[in-house]
Amino acid sequence: MEKAPNELATFRFTDLPDDLTRSVFEASAEDKDDPNWACARVSKTVQSWVEPVLYRHIVLNTGSDIINFRRTLTSRPTSKPPHFFSDNVKSLYITGSSYHQATYEIMSACPNVSHLEFHLHLAEDKNNDLRVGRHKVWDAMRPTRLNIPALMFLPSRRHFNFIPDEKFDSTRNPMFSAITHLDLYWDRSITTWSWETISLLQGLTHLCFSMAPARLDTISCASQNLRTALPYFPTSLTVCVFTIPFTQFFDNARELIENNSTRLDHRVVAAVDVYYYNKEIEKGEEGLWVKREAIWRYAGGLARKDEEKAFWERAEKVVHSRKAALGIEYAMGQLTII
Repeated sequence: MEKAPNELATFRFTDLPDDLTRSVFEASAEDKDDPNWACARVSKTVQSWVEPVLYRHIVLNTGSDIINFRRTLTSRPTSKPPHFFSDNVKSLYITGSSYHQATYEIMSACPNVSHLEFHLHLAEDKNNDLRVGRHKVWDAMRPTRLNIPALMFLPSRRHFNFIPDEKFDSTRNPMFSAITHLDLYWDRSITTWSWETISLLQGLTHLCFSMAPARLDTISCASQNLRTALPYFPTSLTVCVFTIPFTQFFDNARELIENNSTRLDHRVVAAVDVYYYNKEIEKGEEGLWVKREAIWRYAGGLARKDEEKAFWERAEKVVHSRKAALGIEYAMGQLTII
């Protein structure tokens, strides 16, 4: 005889093996929406499982976020094991902050991040205690991915030399020693950078010049730096992106794109605002040029880490297509000679 619904056995997580239960909660904690942080309130055991996942990617968008996270780091007593944040925080995103000391404390507690990203509004003529070279914590960081304004570097640190040298130890940049992906945000006041030293970055595969703010003089400044850097690109570099945000507001957008793309090198790809890109594609045959020269990218905060992987993949695809086309042209040339 079939059991009534109220007589059926109730499913319980405790009926599952611990490793399977843990996997379920870890996957839930990675969900950007729900249940996410609610998982940590289920029980102390579940909390110990999910906290390494929850703290893997830290996004601090406001001064309040920075102060609150510092409080989490320094709260005593704590249930977290020693070196918890050092071991588990893998990416750190920080936007505009005047809480310099709190920011340094956070960086000091999370020195092993593989992805470090800063979005700050700075001025060349104003002292800013967060600049690279102001605090020893910068020399302890070894990110593989770095998104940062060029103005964050003191003039003496505007280079890529990370090699130990007693004579220059106070000005070298050890933070570049493991870098593979570098996105530098340019301001029009950055007129000099020691680009010959980029050849030292033999692990660098992805480079990006971004604009902040999006103005013609900023684009011109970044464009000049790109041309200066080109002869020194390391052999490891597979793609260099030149980002022109809010492209639709420039009357000479196509000229800017074509002059800062494949005309320079097959590895150089322009990135334009997604709105501009889609508008060009909608033109049909007339707008297909943008596919050859550029990729699209979200502007502002939407260009953050959630979109970054896809952004680089789009750029790689363009370079791959160009290389394939160059290979065909070369083969045809050889056939002609024969």
